[in-house]
Amino acid sequence: MKDGHFALVAGITRYPGITDLDAPVLDAEMFRDWLIDPAGGQVPGEHVFLITTQPTAAAVTDPYDAEPIKRQIDRALELINTEVKTMVDGEPGRWPETRLYIYLSGHGIMPGTGDAALLLADARPGRYENLELDAYVEWYRRCGIFCEVVAFADSCRTYFRQVEPSIVGFDLCSRPTSKVQALVGYAAGAGDPAYEETEKSIPPDLRRGYFTRALVDGMRSARKDPAYGAVTSVTLAEYVTVAVEEATRQKPVPQRAQTTSDAGRPIIFGTASGPQGCTVTIRFPAGWTELVELLLQNGVRASHNPSTGPWTLSLPPGAYAVVRHGTYDGTEFANTGLFLALGDHYDVQL
Repeated sequence: MKDGHFALVAGITRYPGITDLDAPVLDAEMFRDWLIDPAGGQVPGEHVFLITTQPTAAAVTDPYDAEPIKRQIDRALELINTEVKTMVDGEPGRWPETRLYIYLSGHGIMPGTGDAALLLADARPGRYENLELDAYVEWYRRCGIFCEVVAFADSCRTYFRQVEPSIVGFDLCSRPTSKVQALVGYAAGAGDPAYEETEKSIPPDLRRGYFTRALVDGMRSARKDPAYGAVTSVTLAEYVTVAVEEATRQKPVPQRAQTTSDAGRPIIFGTASGPQGCTVTIRFPAGWTELVELLLQNGVRASHNPSTGPWTLSLPPGAYAVVRHGTYDGTEFANTGLFLALGDHYDVQL
């Protein structure tokens, strides 16, 4: 299991102030099951915080008393943040192994100055309590608690220009200059609805959101990137986009999922079983004994003492730079220390 991975999973079906839904709790449980599957997300079960509408919610008629609410989600994220910061403070080398999943399912809107917000159970006309996903992703990018952030929202993105998006209540923290990789997936395009399965041929307890079903199916069976031997953020996006549009082709507004990520630095799902890049051997100028560092794709530096000889290591495909220790200066090396890692093996002469 991947001890540096954590998840916040939320699904809301009961909305006393608006209209109820059928699938979000089942969606959340489906995604949680993939997360903790040793053949899936490989996230330790105790690292997954599942927050959903409870059976007793059916008796709640006043929106003010409805749950889940934003405070509960923030509390779970606060506990996750604390645990990860403690882990990384004790072993800084583990930061590249950290990943946070945020999964939200329920009613959603596109607020006035936001992109995609989950409506909380206490939402009602005149007070659409919400959790704006992009604000949280941006906070994690700036804060740098996790090396990778993967966020999904299975909810509508219909325009509610009069509604203010929620704010993130956490202070900025430990690694504000870290290069965090992020994948964000929306069930629908800007201003568009998202659907849940309503076909009579599907029993109610088996119905899911079209986006969530495609998402979990894609995690398991999307095309594997040959460079990694695993499903990546790039191949997952390809699968989900096609699957959702095909499944909703007959809807009044066909649903078009959207994802944003850095295609040059894909996020890997599951266990990479094939080639993961190339073996790189870095050779230094004659007589060079000063310590050097390699700038890795996730913002972490690896160091080497050239007096011990050439430096051989395995790297994912991509662009890299060798610099003098503690600097960004590679001007004394060939090509200013820059090189591309491609193929099975690559020699770099600095």
